[in-house]
Amino acid sequence: MAPEEAAERFTRLYAATYADVLAYALRRTTSRQDAEDVVSATYLTAWRRLDDVADARVPLAWLYRVAAGHLANQRRSGGRFAALRIRLFSVPVPQRSNNPADAAVAEADAALVLAALATLSAGDQELLRLTAFEGLSPADIAAAWGVPSRLVRVRLHRARRRLEAALDRQAGGSSMKRTSPGGHNEMRTSPSGASPDNDREDDERPT
Repeated sequence: MAPEEAAERFTRLYAATYADVLAYALRRTTSRQDAEDVVSATYLTAWRRLDDVADARVPLAWLYRVAAGHLANQRRSGGRFAALRIRLFSVPVPQRSNNPADAAVAEADAALVLAALATLSAGDQELLRLTAFEGLSPADIAAAWGVPSRLVRVRLHRARRRLEAALDRQAGGSSMKRTSPGGHNEMRTSPSGASPDNDREDDERPT
């Protein structure tokens, strides 16, 4: 690849993905400086392996995978990474409501979900964050991880089950039902917005 072509391709990649990669890093670090360090290292890797990025089915998923590796390296290096804190900006911002009661419920729900998420394994947390916060599909994650998409669906289903169990424990064993402003009962869904019960095939092990 000619240097000019490589530079142009990298510039397009950077412009199209920087905001998402930075958001990914911010959700997994305790300071903006740490997040920016991860992003810089990620794009340095992308520049050095530009052909690999170009061949990736989902370039953003490829970048997330590289960023995850740099995050792991930072954690192992110690000092700069404190223990992950439960932070409200780690979840999508709910729709604003003019009703203070609704806003209070939304904030309490977000805190409860994050507290439950923090009790899961690192693998479960990463998978749920990729689907709920980064918006990746099981197929996208499978392409980035180099595994069958069915395996990702099975793992996602089980992670959602474990999150629901953790939510029940956080809520003191309640069914996680609450009343919506319209007076209807709502059942909390998993972070991706889909109920695990609707994904029956995921109960099976991959073959």
